[in-house]
Amino acid sequence: MLPEDWLVNALKPEVLFPPATTRVKLRIIEKERKIIIEADDLSALRAALNSFIYWIYSAAEAVKAVERV
Repeated sequence: MLPEDWLVNALKPEVLFPPATTRVKLRIIEKERKIIIEADDLSALRAALNSFIYWIYSAAEAVKAVERV
């Protein structure tokens, strides 16, 4: 596993089992370590991006905390 793979693996459940909504479509491209977010409107895109940014930030902070121990 490449060092960056932990983040894609941590976010994978959010992509594979998103909340029931038709406004946002999520896809994952594991080989390229990408998550694609498509939305019907700007507010749906903003909400999805805010969620993913928060999860990425939280995961990075958790890794930092573990590395300090």
